[in-house]
Amino acid sequence: MDVLSGALTAWRHEYPKPQPATPASVAEALRGLTRHFGWEGLIGCAFPAMVRAGVVHTTSNVDESWIGMNTRDLFSKESG
Repeated sequence: MDVLSGALTAWRHEYPKPQPATPASVAEALRGLTRHFGWEGLIGCAFPAMVRAGVVHTTSNVDESWIGMNTRDLFSKESG
């Protein structure tokens, strides 16, 4: 999506929700999506947890193994 105009730049592509939604399985889905679209650059993510300075402090709808995980570092690494 073009964030300035709101226009879609490609057709939607869905990955099934990883079960269980562990850091490794969610990172794999993110890696797959960025590769599918050939995306290079910044991305934005919503995450169902309380996150401070990139670190998960609570979980909701994801595996508890996220607690203490630095999502900023993980998602940056996996998305390139």
